[in-house]
Amino acid sequence: MTLLQVLKERVSTYEADEPRDPVGTIIHHLEDRIIQRMTYRRDNRTHAQIIIHTSDSMTVTTEKAELAAFEDREDQYKILDTICSVFYKEKAKDKDRKAFLEFLDLFAVSTRSQNEKLACYSVLNELKAYDQDASQSKEILYRNFMRSEVDKRTILDVMKQLHECFIVFRELSKMPTAQIKKLISPAKVIYFATLTWKMMKWKVFNFWHDHYFYLFSKWESNPDRFEEMYEILCPSLERTFKGDEASQEHTETISFTNRDLRIEFSNEEGTEAPWHS
Repeated sequence: MTLLQVLKERVSTYEADEPRDPVGTIIHHLEDRIIQRMTYRRDNRTHAQIIIHTSDSMTVTTEKAELAAFEDREDQYKILDTICSVFYKEKAKDKDRKAFLEFLDLFAVSTRSQNEKLACYSVLNELKAYDQDASQSKEILYRNFMRSEVDKRTILDVMKQLHECFIVFRELSKMPTAQIKKLISPAKVIYFATLTWKMMKWKVFNFWHDHYFYLFSKWESNPDRFEEMYEILCPSLERTFKGDEASQEHTETISFTNRDLRIEFSNEEGTEAPWHS
């Protein structure tokens, strides 16, 4: 079974007391747990519950503190969405962004780079994987940035790594061609010989400024005011669920002995869940 099938099967074991009309589900997949918020309609009112999945159990709760914590984390994911849209969302005028993706491919940073100079570019691998995994169907939004938690510190760390990525790009753009070839993926050396490196550098430079830096400033190059940058991207959106003040809080934990319903997390004895293979 896929992860979503396992979660669906787990939830089906929890029988609701009254009929519900499902509205939507958001899933936060963290390194050591999965937190699921299910929103539904009942008696002409919107309700929500949090389900915290561990390896062999799940806890169903309507505690307002858990609902608020979920909303706070969802805000951080929305900031990641904004950043990812810069790098991975197709645009009408897309030549500079495509040149940037070619640049990543040229230096073999589409996977974690073994070169120390290019190590900071691993953050782009993580953003790309998150963007690809954020599959949204009609009723389910799945989020997976594979951290023990996704909070303000996570976003600040991403911004700092992207700041370093541009610094490295500027260093690469000033290197002699012979030195550049030592950093290029061996499979791309012939391709490098055929492209116009000067033109690629210019397009990549434009991409950083016209798309990513433009999120924070029209004129500033590679800003490092990370706290201010974070505040600029903080979503000023209405909460997707404000809580039901009239409802009573309750919490219930259910354990599973069926091995088919067990979830393996990546931090457990160095293993990864089978749906990641």
